[in-house]
Amino acid sequence: MGRLIKFELYKMSRRVSFYVCLGVVLFISLISIASSYLILVETVRELGLSGEAVKAMMPGVSDFLISCVGSANFTTLIGISIILMVCEDYTGKTIKNVYSHGFSRSQVYFAKLIVGLIAVTVAFIVTLVFNFVVAYAFFGKLGEDFNITAYVAQYVAVVCMYAFTSAVAFSTKKVGSSILILIFTAVILELFVTILYAILDLYNVEIQLYDLEKFVFTLYLGGVSSNTETWDIATVLIGSLCYGAAFVGLGWLTNRKHEM
Repeated sequence: MGRLIKFELYKMSRRVSFYVCLGVVLFISLISIASSYLILVETVRELGLSGEAVKAMMPGVSDFLISCVGSANFTTLIGISIILMVCEDYTGKTIKNVYSHGFSRSQVYFAKLIVGLIAVTVAFIVTLVFNFVVAYAFFGKLGEDFNITAYVAQYVAVVCMYAFTSAVAFSTKKVGSSILILIFTAVILELFVTILYAILDLYNVEIQLYDLEKFVFTLYLGGVSSNTETWDIATVLIGSLCYGAAFVGLGWLTNRKHEM
């Protein structure tokens, strides 16, 4: 299987779509940070604020970090690159060549899963570092809310979304269908949560221990922040690990039963 992982890593390193998607993510981050800076400059100019007042209003680097890797932009664009990685061999029928070398479906599945995880981790780190450098260049202020646990929770949530994306790609084996499902996930989740809460409210039922809405939107839309409460972070961590494991299992099962 090591040989297969090296082969998939080689293909991933030469895949232009991954670099394009990551580049778009970084460009969106640059535009977001630059826009925040221009808005601040315009506000200062209009109000004629003093230097101390400007310094107090100025956001720190930490205000831009977690949001950049937890946004729908990041999960969707990186997810698209993962879908292309998974589906390419199936749409091009080259997967049969891989199986002809004696590799099992499980070996192919987990090799692609591992390589995809490496790609997502690289994208996560690069995006954080890029936003740190750009935000510091614009604002020159670190901020006060660096909570390493929040960053770990956000990474696990991103990995969970990756597991979901992989499960979809391995289930459909089609680029178009997988991308549509990925894009509309947020809309479907929002609709589901809205309907569920309306029903619970109708019967005067309150969710206290498991805040579904908070978990759903944290998982997909990056609701974790540096100053998020410890209980909320723990909910995201536990929920993401459970859902991620379920998605990995679902992808494995559907891939085994799928006809080539």
